[in-house]
Amino acid sequence: MVDLKEDFNKANDLLTEGKLDESLKIFQDLYNKDYEKTDVLYNMINIYLQKQDFRNAGKHCDLYLQINPDDLQILSIKCSCLINIKKYNDGLDLTDKMLDLDPTNVQAYLMKLSIYESLNQVDEGTQLIENLKNNDKDTFSQLETICNAMFNEEDNPINHFSNNDLKLSNNEVNSFLYDLIRYDDENDEIKSILNMVSSDITNNNLDMGLSALDEILYKYPNNIPSLLFKSAILVNLNNYDDALENVNKVLALTKTDPSVWGMRGIVQLDLKNYNNAQRSFKKAIDLDDSIVEFWRYYAYSMIYSNKFDKVLEINEKALKLFPDNEDLKEDHEKILDELEKIDMDSFNKENMVFM
Repeated sequence: MVDLKEDFNKANDLLTEGKLDESLKIFQDLYNKDYEKTDVLYNMINIYLQKQDFRNAGKHCDLYLQINPDDLQILSIKCSCLINIKKYNDGLDLTDKMLDLDPTNVQAYLMKLSIYESLNQVDEGTQLIENLKNNDKDTFSQLETICNAMFNEEDNPINHFSNNDLKLSNNEVNSFLYDLIRYDDENDEIKSILNMVSSDITNNNLDMGLSALDEILYKYPNNIPSLLFKSAILVNLNNYDDALENVNKVLALTKTDPSVWGMRGIVQLDLKNYNNAQRSFKKAIDLDDSIVEFWRYYAYSMIYSNKFDKVLEINEKALKLFPDNEDLKEDHEKILDELEKIDMDSFNKENMVFM
C-alpha cells in the first residue's frame, strides 16, 4: 500500500509538471489495482480534459458517478463533455438531474442555456430566463453576473434569449430554407429524386433525405438544388459547420443566386456569425429585393448584434417595398416597442438618484 501511495504522489507530481501521458499511465495502473478510486478517477478526468479528449473524460466521469452518482462537480464536467461532442440532448438530461439535486445550481442553468443556444431553441431558452426572473431572482442575478463576466455583449447567452418578440422561430426559418430551393429546370432523374427528398423532409425522415442527396451528388457533384437541399437538412440537424461548407460549395459555382446568399445568411445566424450574416443578407437583397423574408432576416441579424437603429431602418425600407405585408407591420410595432424600452432604460440610468 505504501508503494501505491508513492505511485499516486509521483503521478500527481508528473501531472503538475504537465507530463500528462506519463501521469495517466500511472493513474491507470492505480485504478486497475483499486487504489483510492475516486481520487484516481478525478485526476484521470482532469488529464483527459487537459488533452481535450472529451469522450474519454466523459467515460471516466461515468465510472466516477457509479461510485458517487450525485456529485455535482463531476455531473457538471460530464455535461460539459457531452456539449463538446455535440450530444446536446444527453446534456440537457444531465442538467435536469443537476437541477433536481440543486434547483439553484447556476452552472446547470448556464450549460442548459448553452445547449439551447447551440440547438437554436429560442423559445426554450427564453422560457428558462423568464422563469428564473419571475421565480428565483437570486439565482438569475448570479447567472447574470457570471454571464456578464464570461461573455461580451454579443455572445452573452442571456442577451441571446432576450428581445425574442423580435426574433424568428426556428420552425419558420427551417420551413423557409426548403421554400428557397427550385428544381423545375432539372432533368427527370434529378427531379424524381428531389421530389422523394422533399417527401422525406415533409415526413421528417431527414437521414433518408440525406442518403438520397448523397446518391445524386455522387453522380452530379455540382447540382445546385441538391447541394442546397443538403445544406437545409444539415441546418435542421443542427450541423451548421457542414451546412456552411456546403453553401460555400454552391457559391463557388454561382455568386449571382440570391437564394444561396440568403441560405448562407441563415446558416451564419445559427453559427452566431452575425456580421457575416448581415453581409450575406445584404448581398441577397442587392441581387433581388423582392423576397420579403430576406429583408426580415436582415433586420433580425441586426437584432442579434443589438443594432436596433439599423433594425428600424431596414424594416422601414422593406415597408416601402411591401406596404401591405402583415409580418413587416407586426415587426415594425415590436421594434418601436423595443426601442421605447431601451430609451426608457437609458433615461432611468442617466437619471438614477442614490439615496
